Amino acid sequence: KILYEKNADESLAIASMTKMMSEYLVHEAVDKGKLKWDQKVKISEYAHKISQDRSLSNVPLENGGSYTVKE
Repeated sequence: KILYEKNADESLAIASMTKMMSEYLVHEAVDKGKLKWDQKVKISEYAHKISQDRSLSNVPLENGGSYTVKE
């Protein structure tokens, strides 16, 4: 029984849902020992390109740069 709905059939942007899923998967990988918080990850050209698109990201990443998993 539906008590309330608003814009039930309207397509909406996924907003931060992808960040939440990424966060969950990273935590899971750390828990399983597949990643470490201080492990360096190199930014690919593809990740850099996506990070420059303001409609997809608000955190521009350095091309070829490296960041720790925690960062």
